[in-house]
Amino acid sequence: MTYKVFIAYSGEDNDVAEYVHKCLSRINEITPYKAELSQEYGENFKQRIQKELSSSKFMIVLFTENGNRSQWVNQETGFAQSLRFQRADSGPLIIPVSYSEIQPKGFITKDTTDFLLIDKWSSFKLVVATLIFTIRKHVNRGLEAGVFHIKLRCTNCSGEAGLPYEWQEGIPDHESMVKAVDIDRPVVPYVCPRCRSEIKIDIRTMLPYEANEPF
Repeated sequence: MTYKVFIAYSGEDNDVAEYVHKCLSRINEITPYKAELSQEYGENFKQRIQKELSSSKFMIVLFTENGNRSQWVNQETGFAQSLRFQRADSGPLIIPVSYSEIQPKGFITKDTTDFLLIDKWSSFKLVVATLIFTIRKHVNRGLEAGVFHIKLRCTNCSGEAGLPYEWQEGIPDHESMVKAVDIDRPVVPYVCPRCRSEIKIDIRTMLPYEANEPF
């Protein structure tokens, strides 16, 4: 089973949204949706957004300064919330991401909803790790071993495969991810079965270890 994750963001935060999308795309059971990457020429954008939100299991909302001002981000969030008002299992679980000083208004506020605070962490990679853990926590068997597996693409030959047998336990738990910031190389080594190249994966983001953060 795969879980669709809708990413709501301001166009001014495209680099951050793209980074989150890339990280979530590494996981077999997650299908992230980012409107800019999926819109087809001539289609009704409003209807597409409604359709994608209605079929999403999760919604990540980037309530940055830009996102908090964005009419699209706020209306997408309101539509998703209305789906959950209609029936708890009919709309996406909303995971808002923000800074401490930003105070969203409306149905989703810091008084009514748990926000993932970007400035709580020393690195945005830990924000991504917490997003992954939050999703994992809310899916069937999500905290058990072997539910989420990393889908790797070799940087040398572009071959795809899951992690080798010794790493089939699944993504490290949240505590391990958070502790990873205190070690020099929070990596999972992986050897491509096709070309035998070694790939080093950052366990917080599932991206190659050398990948830069968006800011």
